[in-house]
Amino acid sequence: MTAKRKPAPDPKHLLAAAISVERDLSIMTGAELQAKYSASDALRKVFEHVAGRPLEEIAADHNPFWHYALQTWYKPARYRKLLYPPRHRDEVAKAILMLATGQLDKYDGIHHQYPRRALKSFFAKMAADWLPKRHKIMDDLDVTILYSHNIERRAHAAIESIKNMNRHNRYIQKHFGSDCRSVTNKPASFIIPPSEWGEKGQWDWPCRDKEFMADERSLTAEAALSRKAGAGYNYKFIDDWESEDSRDSETIREDLADRYDQLRQLNAPPFSREWSCGTPYHIQSLYKPMLEQKHEDGTLRYYVIRTPALTDDNKPNFPTIPRLSIAELAKERANEIRRRGTDRFWYLQYQLDPTLTGEQALQWEFFQALTPQEFASRFGNIPKFRAIYCDPACKGDDNHREGSDAAIGCIDSYSIAGQIDNVLLDLAVSNDWESDEHADEMLRMMRVWHTHYYVIEQTSDKPMVGMMKRIWKSTPMESRPLNPPRYIDIKGWSKRVKSDRISTVAGQAKMGHWYYLTSIPADALACLRTTVNEYPASIKKDTLDMMANANADEVLARWVPIAVPERGPKLERMPVQYATKYTGLPMIGVH
Repeated sequence: MTAKRKPAPDPKHLLAAAISVERDLSIMTGAELQAKYSASDALRKVFEHVAGRPLEEIAADHNPFWHYALQTWYKPARYRKLLYPPRHRDEVAKAILMLATGQLDKYDGIHHQYPRRALKSFFAKMAADWLPKRHKIMDDLDVTILYSHNIERRAHAAIESIKNMNRHNRYIQKHFGSDCRSVTNKPASFIIPPSEWGEKGQWDWPCRDKEFMADERSLTAEAALSRKAGAGYNYKFIDDWESEDSRDSETIREDLADRYDQLRQLNAPPFSREWSCGTPYHIQSLYKPMLEQKHEDGTLRYYVIRTPALTDDNKPNFPTIPRLSIAELAKERANEIRRRGTDRFWYLQYQLDPTLTGEQALQWEFFQALTPQEFASRFGNIPKFRAIYCDPACKGDDNHREGSDAAIGCIDSYSIAGQIDNVLLDLAVSNDWESDEHADEMLRMMRVWHTHYYVIEQTSDKPMVGMMKRIWKSTPMESRPLNPPRYIDIKGWSKRVKSDRISTVAGQAKMGHWYYLTSIPADALACLRTTVNEYPASIKKDTLDMMANANADEVLARWVPIAVPERGPKLERMPVQYATKYTGLPMIGVH
């Protein structure tokens, strides 16, 4: 007798099983896979035959979102090679899976900061594509999604790319078509017919229950400052809301904050979850509270993913992305300096460092340090004008109540070949002075630096002028300047907008014409450096405003002597050195 042969498996059944397993790999967590395919030996064998690995091995660290991304959006080799698993898989994809499964619901939202070109917007789009599939198949739940960008056409482009992916991608056509069913055996097709274009700003998935939230579409695209009202969303993707406009305009920053607060109220049952991503443009960024705010128990309110282009020890965090290599980052920084005159924007967009945000023409490295010996050698024989400058903030006055500091400095001004050079010789900053203490400090600097000229902003000069005379007269001769204080009126200059006045400091410093002595007290110099590094977001701008008064028309036109360069060796100016704390990037010198 011959043994009976087992009938050959039906190819159609094998294909259907393979499609089902592959779809489950794109939708189910490791625990869900194990629960389903360990129910019988037959199911396990089918799974392991299709997957090519043991069930337990796959289930141990399986991320269905990452699997889906590799089969769809990042299937092409030229795209896949850009992915760096320690970042894109272990940071971002992991967070998206936790978002989908509710593990991050204790947070107000997820905030994602990556540098330019690190694929953060791509992952937001992929999440907006994958999440509806996951919820429809596993929970039999239709979800509504808002995708918002600073620019409306980019928000529209994002959801159009999702639509096109579900119209043309072969993997989606094969695994999420008419044969795809939910856990309750309802149709779950996500293939969008070529003829179905719909609206650019919003559209529905083919499998959506028509009775589900009829007033809202599956995906909606909006600009950041759109005033459209919505019934609510299950997922809100806030992509690159900040721009250079928000850096330059406090009004825009306030509008963005107001709009964000409005969006937080647009929730839909059974849950509402949020994913924001972008790079900061300002020290008072919309993203700042997302990084810093905490619950009463001390835990962060937002789940934060924040990875700059370079580590503190100068290693690339995204080594698979050519544009984020050491060489390319150095080139980008150099180009930024040549184009903008500063690397502020580079620090913001690549190192995610808003503490360095400032006026594009202002940077601490522009100010050149001189030792007393270097100062004497460089400027000792050049005619100058030396004066004491004061930006007052007396206890009880309006400036003091607003939090302003008093700033007093001694400045030398030189006119060399038509160019003004300023040297800050001394500096004192305080938030605790009475008006007579201002006078005492100015007289002290006058005595130390051998000058009797002083300048005070017009709004505060009248009481101070009389006080300076009285205190000088009452001070013993051995403890006061030889000549009585001489006030210089800068009424016209004081009427100019403060930012315009400070911009003159920025312009000079950028060209290498502002110096400071290293002998200035360290605490005062640290205060100035902080103000420079944070300008124009600096809460206190008093030191810069005081220094700007040395550029007053009334001072330059009348008091600064013009130096005629002697024949001989040309006076070389010290080039501006753009240093960086990231030692692998070269220092850049610009004349």
